[in-house]
Amino acid sequence: MSKVIDNIEDIASIDNHIGLSGITAYHLLQGNLAVDNTVTTQGFSTTLYTGNGSTQSINTGIDMDTQWGNDASEKFGGLVWVKSRSDAYNNILSDTINGVGKYIKSNSTDALISDATMLTAFNTNGFTSGTNANINGASPRTYASWNFQATHRTSGTTNHGKAYTCHYNPFTGFTIVKYEGSGIAGHEIPHHLGRKLDLGFIKNLTDAGQNWSCTKHSIYLNLTDAGGAIGDTDWAVNSDSNLAINATTSNINTNAKQYIMYGWANSYFDENKLIGNYEIGTYQGTGVAGNNVITRGKPAWVMIKRIDSTGNWHICDVLRSNFDARLVANQSIVESTAYEGFVIGSNYFEPVYNQSEDNASGGQYLYMVVYDNDSASGKSKYPRATDTTQIQLNNAIVPLANGIDTNGVKVSTVSKNETVTGVTLTQGKNYIKIKEI
Repeated sequence: MSKVIDNIEDIASIDNHIGLSGITAYHLLQGNLAVDNTVTTQGFSTTLYTGNGSTQSINTGIDMDTQWGNDASEKFGGLVWVKSRSDAYNNILSDTINGVGKYIKSNSTDALISDATMLTAFNTNGFTSGTNANINGASPRTYASWNFQATHRTSGTTNHGKAYTCHYNPFTGFTIVKYEGSGIAGHEIPHHLGRKLDLGFIKNLTDAGQNWSCTKHSIYLNLTDAGGAIGDTDWAVNSDSNLAINATTSNINTNAKQYIMYGWANSYFDENKLIGNYEIGTYQGTGVAGNNVITRGKPAWVMIKRIDSTGNWHICDVLRSNFDARLVANQSIVESTAYEGFVIGSNYFEPVYNQSEDNASGGQYLYMVVYDNDSASGKSKYPRATDTTQIQLNNAIVPLANGIDTNGVKVSTVSKNETVTGVTLTQGKNYIKIKEI
């Protein structure tokens, strides 16, 4: 999307606006962004492949390695989640913070595992697999990989003085945070998305035997358990900048232990343009056909879990029999089509297995959707600005060191060739709003 703007107004700090929209364009002020020079980037893909028992590069279409900006923080990364379709192998999760040869399993309480035969490289167009049968067994073994892209990298210390590293994508609403526990309530884990997390999974990397905590409904990713009596805010408080953990249990916040969190923020509409790639919500079962769960965009990938009773974490996507084939995040079982999947529309999904785990009458269900906004390819794309040394609005120049006043707002018209001065920007919180007048 490229846009010629002769005059602009309302340069402001907008906490919850990320991405680009039609009449109004919002750009996150991190690094140096050119307003009139944007590219479309793939942020998510489902990729199916057949193993070869040796090594192979899997082209997912997702860049997880290139530095695209002027400094090292502007570098792609992300999460590769692989599950065998044909064999009862584990769900393997590898990310760019833990690095190559390291992985965890969503269906297990195991700690972080090192294995040089697992994922061996994050590439500019996907990843390279080793010889491990969990991700690359000999043909005819088949696999699905779900690939979530990060765009920025940063590290620092939490409010309790503990080290953390974050690879995140404020355009789509995805974050990976590795942090050290403090053992003290109120431990704030920065996620750098600029809006609240709507779903997160936390795993203890140091100790085996620890469940995957879910930030919603007191359920666990590796279990079928129903939600407990503890509410979401009893152990964590969610804000636009961090997840404040109030519990000190070993699965989320023990002193000196290492943890990883994968998190997603909801999309939203801005002036009729959908910003973000993910949607998290709940629906109630009806027990009969036609229970359309309305979404903001067309689903490419759906994960559901019953929360008021027991049930598996079911995953379906557009590439595997058009949502009729299921894999399960909390088990190593093979792909199944016995229970059917979902009917998909332009703005809904419909569970067609009218039983306990999908659509029981009165049942309560958590869902996560990734949008299909790339011609039914199973991929989800987004626009982002490219790098220059400054923001340039046609002929009006806005240096990134300045740009807004001390209150985060410049309420005036920027004319051609005008240079705007102002305040130091805060990473993760400052945005520029460009509006035609």
